[in-house]
Amino acid sequence: MLSDTVAVEATEPDAVPGSDTGSVTPTVNNAQGCTILGTSGANGLVGTSGNDVICSFGGDDTISGGARISSRNRRSARRRGAAGAVR
Repeated sequence: MLSDTVAVEATEPDAVPGSDTGSVTPTVNNAQGCTILGTSGANGLVGTSGNDVICSFGGDDTISGGARISSRNRRSARRRGAAGAVR
């Protein structure tokens, strides 16, 4: 899990004085579409029965899962039938 904290400030005219609070819930999407994430270290990544996108992010990884692979672009990954895409 990734987490971060950010502070935001703005100087704007207050149309309704006394109502100077608010909240925001951001949505952060995975730009690579990964459903299973590795780390920079050695990982054993196992796919599910779904259409996974497995991202190894380096290391000496072993990736295993279902019966198909649509792409592989991590040279360090040793694949054994991972389902979905491997990145």
